[in-house]
Amino acid sequence: MRLSLFPFMPEVQTLARNRSLLTEHEIVSVISFKQDAARMQAFARETGIPCTTSVEEGLQRADCLVLLRPPFSVPDWQKYGACIDCAARRGIAVHAGRGLIDELPEEHDRARVHPIQNAAPLARAGARLELRSISTPVIAVAGLGENCGKFECQLELKRYLDGLGYRCTALCSNPLGVYAGMELLPDFLFDATVAFPEKVIGLNRYVDALCREQDPDVLLIGVPGGVMPLSGRDTNFFLELPLVVSSALRIDEGVLTVYHIDGPLGFLDMLTKLCRERFSVPVGAFYMARQVATFDPDTESMQFLFLSDAYIAAHSAAIPADSRIALPLQEHSHVYKKVVENLQENLETV
Repeated sequence: MRLSLFPFMPEVQTLARNRSLLTEHEIVSVISFKQDAARMQAFARETGIPCTTSVEEGLQRADCLVLLRPPFSVPDWQKYGACIDCAARRGIAVHAGRGLIDELPEEHDRARVHPIQNAAPLARAGARLELRSISTPVIAVAGLGENCGKFECQLELKRYLDGLGYRCTALCSNPLGVYAGMELLPDFLFDATVAFPEKVIGLNRYVDALCREQDPDVLLIGVPGGVMPLSGRDTNFFLELPLVVSSALRIDEGVLTVYHIDGPLGFLDMLTKLCRERFSVPVGAFYMARQVATFDPDTESMQFLFLSDAYIAAHSAAIPADSRIALPLQEHSHVYKKVVENLQENLETV
């Protein structure tokens, strides 16, 4: 399927960097706003993917338009509507995550947008809350919170495992993962009407059935949300989803993504202890994101900033060398090799 992505944002760059996973799909264009023109030009030179601010031009070769949600701003719904209208005239399918569809103004006819979702039924536990034993080794990619590089890490680790010849089933925490040959986490995990125990049992039963069907060598799962509160007001939903995942599955090896920091990395040991004690997850490696997180006292909320490659390159020398951590703009195979070695050495896995 030939994909056109709208608008230009970091996730588009992430997917483009891992295009080898898009075995059944091709990114044929990126459409965005005029203020993104300069960044898109640089992206087009780097990747060879055509970029444009014209909806008509961007959809000329596409079979499917994928709508994305900018992370920090109120979307320009008028251009979203123009994209949907143009796609409808051309008979092009429109896909989007359920969260974005729910935000679309009613005048844009949400029924024309197909949700990217996993509507697997919830297995009800009944009176017996029993977990099924899953023998497939599990690698989890968790993070400190949103916009923390989990999607990029999942794609890179999936590509690395595929390169080693492992049959890897991946459950992705980002809807775009479906275009990279990954499964999506089931929708019931995000349903506020489903109780915590039912989510735990439902995920356990879902993964058990998936592993029986696909018989993978390893299961890679992206953990939504964050493993700790970011501030007094940003609780990361009281860590519900990391607790659900770690309660439903035995995690054999973990990678924790962290926000970008220029300086000492002593806090990694604290995070390792936190994940072990709170979630029973052994963290063997870290992934430093391209994003920095700061607390804004005026809005009393966390603010996230995506760092340019130039900034990261200029400040990377200040970050101490650590074989456990994958740094932006650097080759990461040595870190992922350590993850696999840790998994192989885990006696419970053997």
